[in-house]
Amino acid sequence: MNRLGWIDAPRASLALWDPLVRFAADVQRDGVARVVVCGMGGSSLVVHVLAASFKNASVSVLDSTDPAVVLAIARAPDLDRTLFVISSKSGTTLETLACYHFFAARAERRRFVAITDPGTPLAALARERGFRAVFHHPVDVGGRYAALTVVGMLPAALIGADGRALLRRAQSVDPRGARAFGARLAEAAAAGR
Repeated sequence: MNRLGWIDAPRASLALWDPLVRFAADVQRDGVARVVVCGMGGSSLVVHVLAASFKNASVSVLDSTDPAVVLAIARAPDLDRTLFVISSKSGTTLETLACYHFFAARAERRRFVAITDPGTPLAALARERGFRAVFHHPVDVGGRYAALTVVGMLPAALIGADGRALLRRAQSVDPRGARAFGARLAEAAAAGR
């Protein structure tokens, strides 16, 4: 499988931006005040960056099964106004699914959204349980390279960030520097360095 889809992610995600903004507006109209992204690795890293960059306290990341962390979210006064984004490329990440099952017993099913590859166990679970939405992770983008895909752009839309500007800026990056760097790395590897 070609895993180079991240190269085209800014252009591909730009086409998704308006529907993501509409989804975020619908969520806000329904009274959602907080977003918790449950995910590990590439499914959560970009959300940490977004929350810090935009100083947005309405989004948090649950990338741990530490009982103290999970219970702090569960005991928050706005749990009934929280949207849970369950993000797992494979749809089988044990920690992410454990967090989902914990919160599924405490929040209505329309408070859950999935981001996963098509056809995964998480995609099936989301359909069976009536999640509010299922967004498909691009199959040709590895998890840790997914920041400019729906993995990062859905949380960006939910916190009100200007994802369109971010994606356009990413499109304007001159790739020649990266190519030169890659060539140097290949030369060094071939030389045993």
